[in-house]
Amino acid sequence: MAKKIINIGKSQNKGDGDPLRTAFSKVNDNFDELYSGTFTDTTNFGTDIIPGTDNNIALGSSTKRWSDLYVADFIFINGVRLSGSAAGDLVVGGNVVQAKDIVGSIFADDSKLMMDGLTGTLYGPMIGDVTGSVFADNSTILVDGVSGKITLGNNSTDDLPEGSTNKYINGKTTDDLPEGSSNEYYTNAKFDTQLSTKNTDNLSEGASNKYYSSTLANADIDARVTQSFVNNLSITATQVGNITAIASVIDTDDSSTITFTPAVTMNSDLTVENNIIPNNIIGYISNVELKNIVAASTDFADFKTRIATL
Repeated sequence: MAKKIINIGKSQNKGDGDPLRTAFSKVNDNFDELYSGTFTDTTNFGTDIIPGTDNNIALGSSTKRWSDLYVADFIFINGVRLSGSAAGDLVVGGNVVQAKDIVGSIFADDSKLMMDGLTGTLYGPMIGDVTGSVFADNSTILVDGVSGKITLGNNSTDDLPEGSTNKYINGKTTDDLPEGSSNEYYTNAKFDTQLSTKNTDNLSEGASNKYYSSTLANADIDARVTQSFVNNLSITATQVGNITAIASVIDTDDSSTITFTPAVTMNSDLTVENNIIPNNIIGYISNVELKNIVAASTDFADFKTRIATL
């Protein structure tokens, strides 16, 4: 029943409130409900607290919660009984689900050995959570609850039996591994296929092994080919094409000698331009020199002798 409110009127003695009988009738109804619920003293209940309907009334709310709940024996949640053992373990439905440090062997409900505390051997399957460290009968730690590490002690992988599907890898090679969808096997054919799509544009230039370019090649030539480099060249040619000399190379006042060794055979006329008189070219006789030799010769034999001495 909802709480019944007495209408006391808008002002004193105005006469617009509930009649006296109606007002006390509401008072009686409110008290009847209060006493029927035995809420006379909230700190001294004499009977069970039972809601009027099943699964409809809450104890507290999400915003107004009880701070502590003290229970001597059991709490039932959806038919499952929760309790605490004398050792402080949580018991759900008669089974311990939270334990502190475990010393010794562990057995299943059907007495099957799950963990041998003497040898440190674990037997599966193990379902459920264990809180804390696990020790053998001789106090050797098997599971460190602080670091979360499992200590095998003197055991190794040799103590693990081979499974039916997850086999040992002894004697296995990559031939025994299935190829993945992205990390594929290496083969020459796949490598050649990938390499064929690449070129030197995909290679980054090294610090010493540079790319080839005309600019770098010309820079190397300019640095190497100096006057000293040219002077030290020793070149033997069986045939020389056209030789063109400009005034800045062979000057009219140049007194140096150009020597061809051995003798040079010219298949065409030697043309001297810019009035350069090639007096210093060994093996060359100008018209003036030839006329002087002829005039000085006494006979043909003397002429031949003069010619031979040139």
